[in-house]
Amino acid sequence: MVRAARRRRDPATVDDRRGRSDIAEALGRGLKVPVKNIDPEESRAHFDWLSMFAGQHMPSSSAITREKLNWKPTGPNLIADLESTTLAQS
Repeated sequence: MVRAARRRRDPATVDDRRGRSDIAEALGRGLKVPVKNIDPEESRAHFDWLSMFAGQHMPSSSAITREKLNWKPTGPNLIADLESTTLAQS
């Protein structure tokens, strides 16, 4: 199902498999700042208390919301939305 959704580029399901790096890269492009991977020790030093959240593997999905509320997203997926927004001007 995920492969089929990716081929169709269905915005309701493609985002479910996006990782933090995809989101960070889209934000970096929008803000016109470099993005790089850092090791866990650097992460703790850089992000301080937020690193305990950033370091967790917390997959999420909108599948349950779509099913329970019969929600059918019509807008862009997260990455497309971030890329279409002019973050640097905010």
